[in-house]
Amino acid sequence: MAKMMFCPNCGQPGKPRRIVPGSVLITLLLLMFWLVPGLIYMIWRHKAAYLVCPSCRARNMVPLDSPNAVQGRGAAGSPGPTSVSG
Repeated sequence: MAKMMFCPNCGQPGKPRRIVPGSVLITLLLLMFWLVPGLIYMIWRHKAAYLVCPSCRARNMVPLDSPNAVQGRGAAGSPGPTSVSG
């Protein structure tokens, strides 16, 4: 089970999604006709997998207890900068 993380890009906490590059169809074709290249391709796909934010698909999610997440969650609840013209 993936632990909860925080996305500094969109500010959403959540469980990251695992993205596996490549194609399942190519994997199956290689395994059916050329076993060794198919195994190499399958291993590469799973070794190259990465986690992304479920909302914006950014790759830079951080744990909820990290300083960046604590700062980001604190800033999300505060009002934005105001300009005073005088």
